[in-house]
Amino acid sequence: MSKRCHWSAQDDCILIERLLTQKAAGNQAQSGWKPSVWSAVAAGLSEIAVNGQAEKTTAKCSDHWSNVRTQVSLLLNTTVN
Repeated sequence: MSKRCHWSAQDDCILIERLLTQKAAGNQAQSGWKPSVWSAVAAGLSEIAVNGQAEKTTAKCSDHWSNVRTQVSLLLNTTVN
């Protein structure tokens, strides 16, 4: 069993910032994000990782985005892919 990740507000900001950068680069398809996007997000999060915390892998980043995008959509009152 993998260790649970702790997601801070700073982590969420980096996640969203990286996704916006990837969207501007054309790495979002109608069906969702291209796999390379999650590698870029995970790399950005590893730069600020705290020792002892679970690694934020590509899969964990993708899963966490499912939760965050719902919150972002509610805040923006719109649908976010």
